[in-house]
Amino acid sequence: MTRSGQLSIGIILTGLLLSALQLAYQPNPAAAQEPVDRHAMARAAYRQGQALANLLRWEDALPHMQRSFDTYPNATNTYALARTLHALLRFSESSDLFALFLANYPTANPAVRAAAQVYSEDIEARRRYIRLRGDMSPTASLRINGRLLDPASPSEGLLIVYDSDVHISVATPDGRRFDWTGTVLVGDTASIAIELRARDNPSRRRRLLWGLIGGALVAGAATAGILAYANQAGLSPQSDRVIRLQP
Repeated sequence: MTRSGQLSIGIILTGLLLSALQLAYQPNPAAAQEPVDRHAMARAAYRQGQALANLLRWEDALPHMQRSFDTYPNATNTYALARTLHALLRFSESSDLFALFLANYPTANPAVRAAAQVYSEDIEARRRYIRLRGDMSPTASLRINGRLLDPASPSEGLLIVYDSDVHISVATPDGRRFDWTGTVLVGDTASIAIELRARDNPSRRRRLLWGLIGGALVAGAATAGILAYANQAGLSPQSDRVIRLQP
């Protein structure tokens, strides 16, 4: 191959290599635009939620704060969502978010971090503990004050609650059930033994009741028939107990 031919091939290969590198490092316009769009969406949702929070309309603010956090989580909407949940007395969820904020955003506004610490300590001071013992089937459903929990979730059998009045309900797919209602003081640990028992079947009770009623009706009808036959035969109810002497 001549020198000019080798040079031409080298030029072609160099051009192909540069084209490949250009394609490899060229930013994807859609990918580059997506974070900006998500950030704008999160900011808009946060502003809507904050406007409602300023009016103390926490329930209305919650979906906007949640959408902002889910769309593009940052220090601002993480703290705002935690604060909203705290105002709604949803302490377990707000505790997790305050901890997330303090761990992930060490350079956030010092005043905001201090406020998050105060809220975290307030939640900690409200905690009560419940230790479950006994028959806790992995297929059972566990509810505390109506909230469904994973039976395997308590660490070492401990549950954390924030309400003084507690109702615990455990139910299994085969119909066994356990219910407990009581009061737990701040900082105390209530130890509760789970004893699952079969539930009464209302339909079975209804069938039994109707069976008794039906039996009573049949017996009544039979008695009425016997009395009618006796009247037709000229017998009194006492005639079968009269002994007649023959002359």
